[in-house]
Amino acid sequence: MFTRLILVFLLLATLARAQLALEDSRIETTANPGVWKFTWQGQAGRTYFIQNSSDLQIWATLPVIEIGSGQRIEYGFTTNSPRFFFRLRFSDLPSASVFTADFDGDGVSNWVEIQQGLDPFKADTDGDGMPDGYELAMGLNPLINDSASDLDGDGVRNDEDARPNSLGVGLLSINIQLPAHGSTLQ
Repeated sequence: MFTRLILVFLLLATLARAQLALEDSRIETTANPGVWKFTWQGQAGRTYFIQNSSDLQIWATLPVIEIGSGQRIEYGFTTNSPRFFFRLRFSDLPSASVFTADFDGDGVSNWVEIQQGLDPFKADTDGDGMPDGYELAMGLNPLINDSASDLDGDGVRNDEDARPNSLGVGLLSINIQLPAHGSTLQ
């Protein structure tokens, strides 16, 4: 059986909760052409997320969450692509349910983030200054930097608008009058 070792770069993660793992990971062929296995040694208490890339620049999280138990974990897949890369990201945060947990604290569960194509370890996937949960609740796109856009057309940027999906909210004007002689402003 032909075996390729996965090159997993051990980098300092941007968040202390998200880490890249080597975990004795391997990609192996199977008896069927185009069918592969990605395996690794799962450490007990560790929650694993699998990411793949075709260019080592853009990584997507696959719709898989695995919980380590001290046993070998296997993920099977098919591809005819000449270039494919996998890496593991993990969290050691304890959780009653890793699917409903929110490891990055953005108000969106790990599983929903994966289904939406978001990064479960990055509170602001698109880096526009607005957390993913806020963007989803306001009808914005957490995959596109839309901070400078104006979703509701009220003249206020999305990242400065209290309700970027509501025309009636966002334009706020306050008139402050200086107090008369001898009075105070409280």
